[in-house]
Amino acid sequence: MRYVKVLLLVILFFLIMMFFVQNQSSFSQTMPLKLDLLFIDPLESAPLPFYTLLVICFVLGGLCVLAMLIWDRVSLSAKVTMSGMRARALEKDLVKSVKNTEAVQKKLAEAEVEIARLKEELDQARKPAGVVSFED
Repeated sequence: MRYVKVLLLVILFFLIMMFFVQNQSSFSQTMPLKLDLLFIDPLESAPLPFYTLLVICFVLGGLCVLAMLIWDRVSLSAKVTMSGMRARALEKDLVKSVKNTEAVQKKLAEAEVEIARLKEELDQARKPAGVVSFED
C-alpha cells in the first residue's frame, strides 16, 4: 500500500508539473491586487505574476487546513484526557463499591449465624422439659 501511495504522488506531481509547463505563458502574466473597503482609500499592490498568487493561495489554504487539523487534534486530546479522568474516578467508585459489598456480605453472614443460633435457642426453649422423678 505504501508503494501505491508513492506512485500516486509521483503521478500527481508529474501532472501538476505538466500543467505548469504547458500554461507557463498564462501564469507569467501580472495582476495587481486591489482592496476597496469604501471607508478607506483603495489599496493596490504591485503587479504580481499569476503563479505567485497561485502559490500564495496554496500556502494560505495549507495553513488553514493545518490550523483546522491542529484544532481537531487539540479538542480530541482534551476529550481523551477528560475521558481518562472520568474512567479513573469511576474505577475509584468501583473499588469503594466492592469494599462496601464485601463489608455488607460479611455482616449478612454474621446475621445469618446469629439467626441460626437464635433458632436453636428457641427450639431448645420450646422442647418440653423432661419430668424428673425423685422417687427412690
